[in-house]
Amino acid sequence: MKKLEHKDLLKAGVHFGHLTRKWNPKMAEYIFMENNGIHIIDLHKTIDCAYTAAASLQNIAKSGRKIMFVATKKQAKTYVSEKAKQLKMPYVTERWLGGMLTNFSTIRKSLKKLSSIENLESQDTYTSDFSKKERLMISRDKEKLERALGGISSLNRIPAALFVVDINHEDIAVQEAKKLNIPIYGMVDTNSDPNMIDFEIPSNDDSFTSVSIIMDYISEAIAEGLKEREKIKEELRIKQEKEASEKEAKEKKEMEKKVKESKKAYTKFEVKSVTISAKEVNELRQKTGSGMMDCKKALVESGGDFDKAIDILRKKGQKVSEARSGRETSEGIVLYKLSSSEDKASMLSFTCETDFVAKNEEFVDLGNQILDHSFSNNLSKIEDVLNADIDGLSVAQHITNLVGKIGEKIEISDYKSISGEKIVPYIHAGSKLGVLVSLSGTDSVDYVSAGKDIGMQIAAMNPISLNSDGVDQSVIDKEIEIGKEQAIKEGKPENIVEKIAQGKLQKFFKENTLLSQSFVKDSSLSVEKYISSYSSDLKVESFLRISIG
Repeated sequence: MKKLEHKDLLKAGVHFGHLTRKWNPKMAEYIFMENNGIHIIDLHKTIDCAYTAAASLQNIAKSGRKIMFVATKKQAKTYVSEKAKQLKMPYVTERWLGGMLTNFSTIRKSLKKLSSIENLESQDTYTSDFSKKERLMISRDKEKLERALGGISSLNRIPAALFVVDINHEDIAVQEAKKLNIPIYGMVDTNSDPNMIDFEIPSNDDSFTSVSIIMDYISEAIAEGLKEREKIKEELRIKQEKEASEKEAKEKKEMEKKVKESKKAYTKFEVKSVTISAKEVNELRQKTGSGMMDCKKALVESGGDFDKAIDILRKKGQKVSEARSGRETSEGIVLYKLSSSEDKASMLSFTCETDFVAKNEEFVDLGNQILDHSFSNNLSKIEDVLNADIDGLSVAQHITNLVGKIGEKIEISDYKSISGEKIVPYIHAGSKLGVLVSLSGTDSVDYVSAGKDIGMQIAAMNPISLNSDGVDQSVIDKEIEIGKEQAIKEGKPENIVEKIAQGKLQKFFKENTLLSQSFVKDSSLSVEKYISSYSSDLKVESFLRISIG
């Protein structure tokens, strides 16, 4: 990595400091001289400090960690945001929100809300589900969140470092980073205290050209670090592919050896020729659900014995199932079954490895068949569902047979039932998320529309319970403990720590319990107030939510 040039820095005006009467004595070692009442910065030290800071940031980028850029000054914000976007790094160029680092858990909830709004807008039914006024209110909420948090929308953890333009102007960000021991890099002018940060770059932080040249140098170093990371990842990928190909070649060699040995063994026996009819193949296929060629091979191997052929196909399915047992089933469908009186319902999560199989007709048919049987027999546990008998085979065996045919891991990930006065189902677009809502006081009320809206709320915001009474005590204790720790870290007096923790707990209830949450269609209403707008008698008694992935 090359160093900055004196002539470039001089041309950009990096050497101009503040008026001498505004200086900070701690910057004395970085000041070259005084000229017409203005301090001139020593560019030799600027070059050395910039090189040290850039080398350190390059290593951070190389390790794959995030660097947050902070520049809310008018002359720096546009250029800094452009550079951060190019590097795909988080940035803050609007007002710094207090607690953006020290209270990151709360900021993350706001980011989650922004993400849920974006998901709502991406739905095909968004225009039909929401009125023009509701869409306008949602877009306003989105614009407000994007203005404040758009630059950190991809940030899912505390950044590894902070780069600040003008540490005096961004003093809150600097203080929060120091509390969390986050390394701080920044441009410091002659009116700043360099001891406030870890890697100072003495420079003019009020000029666009000065900020631009320093940002160019720093972003170039970070880009080099990211390229080195990609190179390392590529080398690792090539190494893994080479090892995999060597392993495959070894396995192929061993397989060829086994085939040769098998051929020698078969010469000791007389192979009996068996004629298999298309009718027998079709009959076995109808019985087991296996593929035509698999059925034919099983009949040939069993010498035409129907029962033995069924055992062969079952063993094949079990082998495939065992081989795929460690795979993750992150695709599939969520299905529901509602009684004719709408007072009882069940929901099933039937999962597989790929989206292709999730759309397979046989996969969907088997899921519906399992759900229909479980619902009509009032089954309540997954174990009971798997052991249930359908057409002479257990559900588990039906799944194993389909695994042998399709070649993917398939399983029942979840199965739940609910009952009440009226049950309203809601299946999110894509059939990977489902909600069942139990309502009471439904007489003379359009409870279906209300239930769909509440189901959409539950799908989008994932509440942990109906109200604060339903929150597990262990969760409450944990939130109080977190609240106390945050208050102590922020230096709050001991006599109000408990009160602050209780306040944070109430905020947690408001954001994570259904009735207290802000309604997604109208953030000025809580869900409870929205339900009351339908009827004072209408109540949500309980709900179920199942999601895949």
